[in-house]
Amino acid sequence: MHGIIHLKFTSNNTLVTLTGLDGKVIISYSGGNSGFKGSKKSTKYAKESIIEQIGLEATSRGYFRISLHFHGGKMRIRKCVRMLKKLGIKTLMINNLRKIAHNGCRPSKVRRI
Repeated sequence: MHGIIHLKFTSNNTLVTLTGLDGKVIISYSGGNSGFKGSKKSTKYAKESIIEQIGLEATSRGYFRISLHFHGGKMRIRKCVRMLKKLGIKTLMINNLRKIAHNGCRPSKVRRI
């Protein structure tokens, strides 16, 4: 089957979700669910263990082809793809959903004296 893995890396936590193509959540993991507390939820080791957990769960449910959607770029994409490939999951598409600057807010009016 084909699914989508959403990876959200924030400065305080790591959120990983496996959804179907219709967008319904199948599995969801975070740093707190995996046993990490406090500032350890956003460490490199926590990210690797969460991706490994969701990869094992995805293969047990029959998801061997996935698309990756990244939110935030704190972890290297290649490392994530390599970890999933080692578990037998083929990555079909990688999509970076990072926010892009669009010229900012309108500046305030110039003060007249």
